[in-house]
Amino acid sequence: MVVLECIVNSKEPLRMPGVYRASLVCNNIDIVIELPEEVYSINKDEKITLVFTKDKEECLENDFCGNGYIVSTKKIGDKIRTVLSIGGLLLIMNYSEKEKPLERTDPIEKYYIGLKRLT
Repeated sequence: MVVLECIVNSKEPLRMPGVYRASLVCNNIDIVIELPEEVYSINKDEKITLVFTKDKEECLENDFCGNGYIVSTKKIGDKIRTVLSIGGLLLIMNYSEKEKPLERTDPIEKYYIGLKRLT
């Protein structure tokens, strides 16, 4: 299980009604996540934990739990970008090689993604 403590930098509505995109900073990892407002809403400057696990029961201990699959992992300049799809909504991570948060980043690798408020 990987647990990242994050701060919400921004939140913006998407063109799809009721769906928003939030930008998070988790240590030195930049993350963008798309979520339905009715399912889980976070606000700018909130502190949250973001959990990646292979165990559904661990994930269910969070305020939000969804399963997602890695779509792609690509090196762009000196950063690595990993894209996960959570039921069609995206979670995009940008990080350096030494800060790689997930052990396996092969396409179609399944993870449970949990979110929990700290504040």
